Amino acid sequence: MLKMKRILIVISALLITLASHAQDRRPVFIGFSPQLTKEEFYDKGEFDLNIIPVVIQVPVTRRIDFRLSTLGNFRFGGKSKFSDLGFNLSAPVYFKRKDSIKQKSEGLFISPYLGLSRNVLDKHNTYNMAGQVGYFFLMGETFGMSMHVEYGSTLFIHDELAKEWGPHFGFKVNLGWWF
Repeated sequence: MLKMKRILIVISALLITLASHAQDRRPVFIGFSPQLTKEEFYDKGEFDLNIIPVVIQVPVTRRIDFRLSTLGNFRFGGKSKFSDLGFNLSAPVYFKRKDSIKQKSEGLFISPYLGLSRNVLDKHNTYNMAGQVGYFFLMGETFGMSMHVEYGSTLFIHDELAKEWGPHFGFKVNLGWWF
């Protein structure tokens, strides 16, 4: 439980930091990131759905943004109950540099990706380390959509079992608005 409190403190600190960046009128992207997870070890018909899919993105430089997304999975299937709590961090690096840091980000990007979560149902910590490639579409003045794939590794540190590595592959869509 202490680890969960630390994760929530880190998320809160990051949100406060992001809000302070908005003071200089940099755009802030706020949206949702629906995610569905199916691990190899799940029983047939089981999957996780992120029920806390908040994503926040802020430009840090004219080419690099900082993105934070929350994770609160609910397991559907045989063990239907809350399963994971965590967050994902990434830093999209856009191929096309903006004229000003106050412009909204769009276009092709690559990014490092780190996901940290605690699976309370299967009793393990999960660390995802991956690379992302994607495209951020700006639709109109405020609405945006980011689509990206990620590939890398996942480290499972079990409470009772030995730690193990596994592959990580994801396809994510972020939908939201620039403020």
